[in-house]
Amino acid sequence: MEYSEIGFAGAPKNSKGTALVVVAFLLAALSCASAVYLYLHLKGLTQEKKNFEAVHIQLLDQVSVLKLDIESAQKEKAELKTQMETAIKSKEAQSRDLAENRTQIVKLQTDLAAAQKEGDAMKKVLEKVGAANAPASDSLSAVALEPPDEKKTASEGSSVKKTKSAAATVMKIKTINRTYHFVVLSSVPGRGLKPGDTLRVERDGKWVADLSVKKNYEQFVSAMIKKESPKNLIRVGDAVL
Repeated sequence: MEYSEIGFAGAPKNSKGTALVVVAFLLAALSCASAVYLYLHLKGLTQEKKNFEAVHIQLLDQVSVLKLDIESAQKEKAELKTQMETAIKSKEAQSRDLAENRTQIVKLQTDLAAAQKEGDAMKKVLEKVGAANAPASDSLSAVALEPPDEKKTASEGSSVKKTKSAAATVMKIKTINRTYHFVVLSSVPGRGLKPGDTLRVERDGKWVADLSVKKNYEQFVSAMIKKESPKNLIRVGDAVL
């Protein structure tokens, strides 16, 4: 190959050679640009990866926090459920207690009304017995003022002593109230009966019933029927020991 002259900057003036040099230069420049582009792109991808990893770590942290919050919320929910169940059971127990108290109140009111009726009935019976005893006491006082018959006293001395000793301890059934299960007895002075004392009712020497003293009045005694023979019921005039 022949060269005519060396051109500018030592470049050959041959057109083909110049074109090759230009193409080579352009290829080199393009390669450099591609390399720079690839470097920058790779650097950007690396940064994006780091950013993504940072975001991923943050998301994992947030997920962990959310899991803890969910677990805490579930525990609180379980505690609230337990408290609610306890409150419901307590309310049900209070409702049952209230119902039982109402039942007891109704029963007490019924018992009180029955006791009042029993008291009224007993009061009426006692008033009647008191009214019936008043003339008898007057007649007895009148008889006591009469002078004794000496012959009669002498002939009945022994029998009077026996009668007095028996009458000192034996009382008689005067009134029976089957509705409220109580009786009225003739009183024995000096016997000292108290409420709650137990008395025995007999007829012909056989047991008839057991009584509990309710109140001891001056002229008579009221008593409740505790136990009574089903085949031999209390009668007016039965002896009470």
